[in-house]
Amino acid sequence: MAVKIVSQHAPLDGTLVAEFRREIATMAALLPHPHVLPLLAACTAPPHLALITPFCARGAAWAL
Repeated sequence: MAVKIVSQHAPLDGTLVAEFRREIATMAALLPHPHVLPLLAACTAPPHLALITPFCARGAAWAL
């Protein structure tokens, strides 16, 4: 699994939390596709903001 964590040094204002929740909603709404990692879980309780996805062993797509 891979975990994307919002930096603890980032100011957790309403805008950041709203953007993070929009990202979760977008990922959750995606239909299964072989080229898109699914959202497995998320933590949305500030200050702990994190997304959990399957691990991509070959790294980021733009790095291939």
